[in-house]
Amino acid sequence: MLQKISRTVALAAGCLALGCLAAADAIAAEPGFYVGVSYGQIDNSVARAPYDALTADIYDSFDFVPTSGSTRFDVKDKGYGFFGGYRFFPWLALEGSYMSLGTVRHRDRSEGVFGEEIQTWNQNMDTRISGMALSALGILPVSYRFELYARAGVLFATNRDSVFITNGVGSSKASGSEGSTGLLAGAGGSFTFLEIYSARLEYQRAFDVGSDLSKGDVDMVTFGISVTF
Repeated sequence: MLQKISRTVALAAGCLALGCLAAADAIAAEPGFYVGVSYGQIDNSVARAPYDALTADIYDSFDFVPTSGSTRFDVKDKGYGFFGGYRFFPWLALEGSYMSLGTVRHRDRSEGVFGEEIQTWNQNMDTRISGMALSALGILPVSYRFELYARAGVLFATNRDSVFITNGVGSSKASGSEGSTGLLAGAGGSFTFLEIYSARLEYQRAFDVGSDLSKGDVDMVTFGISVTF
């Protein structure tokens, strides 16, 4: 579903750019400050192979030799955000936001040889992604209450990686973080109700988010509520 939506972003942005020439003819919201919250579905395109390779390297560093096992890899999660901005004109707004982009989860359970014993080891590897974004919105007022918009901006992301290992006797944990900067694009629509509130439905994509371990595009479909002052 997300891949299908992502193919429409460029077309939507072009249509909005042309449509803004006629925006003066539509009834639009008044300029001013607004704040809001959002919640939605996250889909990360990060590859599994770097996680598998790191898992094997960690086992090797402990001199644990796996002989069999199973692995799960999950790139889908829920995310949320807070945003605020200023609408300068009926067709243009500048917006800043905090975005929690979910967690990539790698789970490995392996049976193997440790010293002279046969043991079962569990290794949980998580990458939590969040960041601050700054973007411009090109807006096309369609009617008094409904409008379409396209987004372009930049995301300053932080990836927090953690590894937790247990072998039935003891445990070990390690963590670290790394920052990255990537482009952000999106398209959506909003509906105004009770004069100062708006409901949003939006698709966004953050490009090349993450570190060498977890670098990939992040797709988001979110629902949000905002209030204008």
